[in-house]
Amino acid sequence: MALKNNTWKINQWYDQAVAGNVEYNGAVSERTQLYVWGANANGTLGLNAQGGWSEYLTAQSSPIQIPGTWSTFSTASANTGGVKADGTLWMWGDNGYGQLGINDVNDRSSPVQVGTDTDWSTTIGGRHISYCVKTNGTLWVWGDNYNGKLGLNQANTLKLSSPVQLPGTWSTDVRKFRSSNYHNIAIKSDGTLWGWGDNQYGQLGLNTSGGAGSSATRFSSPVQIPGTTWNSCTAGYFWSAATKTNGTLWAIGGANGTGVLGLNNRTYTSSPTQIPGTTWSKVLGGYRQIYGIKTDGTLWSWGSTGALNGAGNRSSPTQIPGTTWSDLTGSSSFMATKTDGTLWVWGDNQAGQNAQNDRGGYDGLYGPLLSRSSPTQVPGGWVISGVNMSGGPGGRQFGALKS
Repeated sequence: MALKNNTWKINQWYDQAVAGNVEYNGAVSERTQLYVWGANANGTLGLNAQGGWSEYLTAQSSPIQIPGTWSTFSTASANTGGVKADGTLWMWGDNGYGQLGINDVNDRSSPVQVGTDTDWSTTIGGRHISYCVKTNGTLWVWGDNYNGKLGLNQANTLKLSSPVQLPGTWSTDVRKFRSSNYHNIAIKSDGTLWGWGDNQYGQLGLNTSGGAGSSATRFSSPVQIPGTTWNSCTAGYFWSAATKTNGTLWAIGGANGTGVLGLNNRTYTSSPTQIPGTTWSKVLGGYRQIYGIKTDGTLWSWGSTGALNGAGNRSSPTQIPGTTWSDLTGSSSFMATKTDGTLWVWGDNQAGQNAQNDRGGYDGLYGPLLSRSSPTQVPGGWVISGVNMSGGPGGRQFGALKS
């Protein structure tokens, strides 16, 4: 008799998947299940348990299901948000800045509903902030306004614990919105590209920049980056990148000591500068590295490798083996899908975010280093699409929603 998915205790799924007793490729009704793993500071995994002072104490190194029927979701630095199939919005985790949108600042270790609206479409997590788009293309924001990241033209000290609308009509595609620790970049429904927040290295693409701490480098309302045919975008540590519908890829910003702009140099640019090639399909970012997927399914990376003393950093795109890559998410750890729906991970594994039923960190608390420097498959028949996975900006927790 076949064993059932819901009979497993924490982490047992891994051994059973390897043994062939269970897999994640069930009926359509089962492919709206949300699974999470990795760090659990402030209850960001939604498992009714918190890590307290350490994000590792209740971390999970194997996928754990969050009850419910889900449509989309997004993980942030220490909180998670998701839209259910009925259009309701739910959030959990860290709430010190009101980023859960439930009109208080108390953390939640289980999902709690935001308001009563049933027309939510997409949720995007950031550092101490949340953004959600409704089915009508309206964008709603809440949380911390550090560097003007809420985009509401309000004071830097503003904190909102309930959703407030940001003017404009925005895309509901998660590939067209990215929130970094310092700034945001997003594409509207008309193909225009907009940025707001910190601009000290010119990462908003306005041909202006300024030194750290200068109020002139902050934009508390969205400002347009030139062009009208933008297709996908991403942002990281003081940089931005975006593709156009013609297959070109453009880099913007600075902190380019790792070569993260992919321009074969280590200087910054405050205006969009093209990375060679005209067959780029989408751009995906980390903290100090960028990934791009071409129309032929090849995956390319550049920037920091995370090695000591910058060993192995790349200032030009370098291909990762394989020709069937589909999508990617992450920061210091990464998760990617292939066109066959398989799920692959690599990078830092301190909190078990590689989903391999192991973990280890540099602090010596959890054994030897267990990070992976090449893609490793997550066991099981996931059969997911790229838009149904997310990795927090901190890179220590992930989730995947089967489609």
